[in-house]
Amino acid sequence: MKIPVGVSRRHAHLTKEVYEKLFGHSNIEIRNKLNQPGEFASTDT
Repeated sequence: MKIPVGVSRRHAHLTKEVYEKLFGHSNIEIRNKLNQPGEFASTDT
């Protein structure tokens, strides 16, 4: 399976679809919203 991932320093950017493939259909805990519309940081690891 190929999963597109954008990596920046010590974190990764995942789409909802990729997140669900990796971690299942769990709820994502939002730590804080980012400046980019619709983007956020999560406490999930």
